Amino acid sequence: MRLFGAKETRLGGTTLSCRTGVVRVSNRSVFSPAGERWQAFVERVLSLAEVESLEVDRLGGTGVV
Repeated sequence: MRLFGAKETRLGGTTLSCRTGVVRVSNRSVFSPAGERWQAFVERVLSLAEVESLEVDRLGGTGVV
């Protein structure tokens, strides 16, 4: 997904915010401390050649790519 124009986009329960070289994904249900959906997020993101780093904050409900 590419974001053009707005620096923040909301899709359902997910908020995507961008700055040069960084995308922050916020979704409490995906990154929940009790859930396991964050694992699929990590696997998918790390499969992209363009990704240089990934940070997941399960308590804060965010992933930073």
